[in-house]
This record gives sequence, C-alpha cells and structure tokens, in this order.
Amino acid sequence: MKNLNTTVTVVLAATFLMTFSSSTWAQLVATGQPIPSVAQVQFDVDDWTFVPTMAGSRVDSILALRDQSTIVGSNISTVWFRRGTNSWIAMAWSDPDQSKAIGHVKQELGISDKYDDLWPVMPESEGTTTPALFKNGVFIDDPLVAVIEASLDPQATVDNLVAVGAAAASIQLELLDLTNNCDESLIFEALAEGIELQMSGQGDGEDHAYTGIQTLGCISFCIRWTWTISGPTLIGCNCAWGGASSNEWMAIHCAMICHFNGTSTCTYTRTRKRRTWSCTTCTWTETRTKTGDVQCTSTEYFIENGCVDPRTLPGGYTCPPGPDCSCPQPGGNITWTPWTGNPPC
Repeated sequence: MKNLNTTVTVVLAATFLMTFSSSTWAQLVATGQPIPSVAQVQFDVDDWTFVPTMAGSRVDSILALRDQSTIVGSNISTVWFRRGTNSWIAMAWSDPDQSKAIGHVKQELGISDKYDDLWPVMPESEGTTTPALFKNGVFIDDPLVAVIEASLDPQATVDNLVAVGAAAASIQLELLDLTNNCDESLIFEALAEGIELQMSGQGDGEDHAYTGIQTLGCISFCIRWTWTISGPTLIGCNCAWGGASSNEWMAIHCAMICHFNGTSTCTYTRTRKRRTWSCTTCTWTETRTKTGDVQCTSTEYFIENGCVDPRTLPGGYTCPPGPDCSCPQPGGNITWTPWTGNPPC
C-alpha cells in the first residue's frame, strides 16, 4: 500500500446528532429510503480496524475498533465517526465491550442481522451502550482536551495517555488536524468516496482514495484496505440431538410426529483480498463456525395398520433416536467464533 497522510476536522454540533434518528429495516423498505448495511470494504491503520456502514450506496459512518489484545486499563476501544452533509463527528464508548457498541450502531442505523457476518465482532443485541462525544483522542468533556491541544506534540501526548491506561484512543486519522494541521473531514470524505466506488464495482476505490488524499498532502502512514470478494459460504453443519421432547398423533395423516431439540454447529468460509501500498496484493480464505439451537421432527406413518394411534396399542410407541431431517442451520441462542485465517500480506 502506498504511504498515506490523513486529517479529520470533527464538528461537534448537538444538532448533528438529531439528524440521525433510529429506523427499522421494514420502515425503510416500505418508504423506499436507502437500505442500511455494512460495507464489505474495511481498512486498517495501526491497531485499528475501520468498518464503514452504508445508507444505500453512500457511506454514512465508519466504526473504528481497536485490537483488543493491545488495550491497557481504561483505554477507549471503539470510536464512531458519523457523516453529515459537509462534516464528520466522532463519538466513543467508555464500555470496553465492542459487541455492545456494535449493537448500538445496528439499532441506531437500523442495520439488519443479515450483515452480522461482516462485523469483526459479533453484535450484542442486549445491554447496548450509548457513546459520548469524542475529540482529539479523549472524550470531549475530559479536562485533558485542553492539555492535548496545547501540547507541542499532541500525538505523543495522546500516545502516553494510552500507554498508561487512561480513557484515551490514539487514532492517527482523528489526530491529523492537530499533528499535521489537516482537515480530517476531507480525509474521511476521500476514504468514503473510495469505499463507495469500490462497493459499486465501478472502479478502483482504493486508488481513488489514495489520489484524493495525496492532493491534501497530509498522510505519512499506511492504510491497508481489505475487502470480501466471496462468501460467507456454508460448508456444512453437524447436529447433536437429544431424545424426543414430545410426540403427537396426526390422525388426518395417519402419522406420528416426534419433536426433537438439538444443537447445530455450521462452518462457513469467505474469501478476502488485501492490497497494501507497502507490499503485494493477496487473497486468502477465512473460516468461522456458528453454533445454536435447532428443532426438527421425525414422521412415521401408520396407514397400513388401520390408521390407529400406535400409543394406544400394546407396547405403546417409542420415538426414533433422532429426527429424519437434514441438520439445519442454528435458529436461536447463536454463538459465533471469530473469523480465522491469516492474510499472507
């Protein structure tokens, strides 16, 4: 990936927040409004992964998630950049649970569960938490804002706060207005335009973003783009069934129906591609599993026996050891494993 420099000016206006009301998927479909989704394009800077969300074909926000293994103490690990008409605003969570933050983003934007595969962390639907305004590496109401802004080296000041476990986050894209005197909103706009181009399949979005950012002359670090080119694809499922939980006689069909509860574990793969401006383009396959509850039945017919409920006959009736269906995908109490598979570049 070529070297980049980035800047973002965060406009902290309370009225901006009011323009982003929560809306359900069904309401958007019914009214013909742009459908919210998660982009298949993501990018990395240092220890942060940036996940764009879309409103139709337009990038409407970018969620930054820090590598959990690098967090110290009370470090901020999730920052949300939301797009307005001509500016971007940043918010962050004090709660370190990234799944709750993603759950909030899903609810706020009305993003369907069908896009859960594209989040680096499985969203939590319960106990979601609300973000607070964020600026220059800390929450906007933190007294350290003034200290950081007055520092001769704001980036180093924020880095030191992060290193000692303070409630801070060092994101180069967010600190560029302090470190390089650049307009970070223009940098995020260039990135958003590149993502939109890449998602539309109408051009090289990464190169477009690079060209736009270079004209601003702000970035001196690497941004690595990664995108999904196929999948997720279901490979197969394995089920573990207990004994029948109940049975019922369906006289109209002369059939005995036995109901089974079990657990299904399904394996999925996806193919991803990365192009960095410091190494070569590469593709690789990632794998993850989904485990959850399933229900299924077995059906046995008794037409030749006079359509008599076998439970009323001598010896009664015993259900078979398992259902007669193929193992289905999980339908409840779902648990995902993280995607695994190391990119070769």
